[in-house]
Amino acid sequence: MKLRISIAAFLLATAGASAADLAPAAVEPVVPATAYDWTGFYAGINAGYAFGSSHDVTMSELFPATGPLVDGYGSLSPKGGFGGVQAGYNRQAGNFVLGLEGDIQGGGISDKAGRIGTATGYFLSTKSQVNWFGTVRPRIGYAFDNILIYATGGLAVGGVKYTQNYANGDFLAHPRTSKTRVGFAVGGGAEYAFNEHWTAKLEYQYIDLGRSKISATEINGGEPTDYSIHTRLRTDFHTVRLGANYKF
Repeated sequence: MKLRISIAAFLLATAGASAADLAPAAVEPVVPATAYDWTGFYAGINAGYAFGSSHDVTMSELFPATGPLVDGYGSLSPKGGFGGVQAGYNRQAGNFVLGLEGDIQGGGISDKAGRIGTATGYFLSTKSQVNWFGTVRPRIGYAFDNILIYATGGLAVGGVKYTQNYANGDFLAHPRTSKTRVGFAVGGGAEYAFNEHWTAKLEYQYIDLGRSKISATEINGGEPTDYSIHTRLRTDFHTVRLGANYKF
């Protein structure tokens, strides 16, 4: 009888151990990866290259007795490097990102055009310069986790300088202007987040600062004459830039 009880107890213990061995192991819960959040303030630096659209230089020389004489004097296509800083704020809702960004750039975007006439002592030279420019633009984009594709456009301002030197025999004129011009900017880009704080971007902008007019009275022998020259010029250019931002 004791032998039977011992055997039964052994069988029950063995069966319990086997059932415990066959029970599924505890599984650690999987925590889903958190998507990158573009919301927040940021600031950074950028550098790039500008290349302008080509525009003809057309000068009008006004003679009171006979009217204006209009002629072409080459074309201007300003280009050059620039660099600056930007700052802004993004707000993300789902995959859409809305933001506002401002930037200021310094550089040397310039070109020259000129013509020497067949007559002795006749020439005209024109130089355009944009030494600084800046923009304030809303941005709207779509985020693929840590990659943001966006479009942008808004207000543009810039320091535009035009200088001319004209000579026709003893008649001389030196029209020039240096003003802050207001226009618009439009473009788009892509931004990549390396981690929570650091991002890098590639961006294109077309910037149009409008038209300028420069005029001057011709001088002969140190005295002003009744003759004058007038030139209308347009300032617009394309920009491609690389930038880095720190998100706070």
